[in-house]
Amino acid sequence: MRTIQPKLILISLIIVCLLAPIKFYAFTVPLTLQTWALFSVAMIFGKKTGFIVALLYIILGALGLPVLAGFNGGIEKMYGPTAGFIWAFPFVNYYLGWESERREPDFFHHIVAFVRGHFLLLIPGFLVLYFSMEGVKLWDTFILLLPGLFLKSIVGGLITSFAKKKASTAMGGSS
Repeated sequence: MRTIQPKLILISLIIVCLLAPIKFYAFTVPLTLQTWALFSVAMIFGKKTGFIVALLYIILGALGLPVLAGFNGGIEKMYGPTAGFIWAFPFVNYYLGWESERREPDFFHHIVAFVRGHFLLLIPGFLVLYFSMEGVKLWDTFILLLPGLFLKSIVGGLITSFAKKKASTAMGGSS
């Protein structure tokens, strides 16, 4: 998408804020819709919209709105053990939007992009986690996160490749 559309950003932000806090147990660790919702915006609407929505999402969470994973919010989340993940959202979204803009929307590319996005998010997330929590076992945590990461990537890739095609058609062919 070439231009910033305030209505699109607002609608995307509302959808992210409604979906991202949802947490359920499908595996041994809780599975949230946080990365799925944020990454979907970037994959469908591009790097600028993805970056702005992620940044606004962080601001709303920092202000205390219960929009973060598990219906949490507050400034302490911005410097706590999960802060590395949170602060990386806009940058990972920018990357995913860029990836999405440079190729035709096919489900395989979108699934691979979601996986890459999750792995990129793990780098700053694990760094902050390691330095803020004594005794954290990053390898064990990584293994526990893999099933949810792949599930969200497959579902996200399938949905966003379809949605991007539809959005592109609705917006006159520009993506």
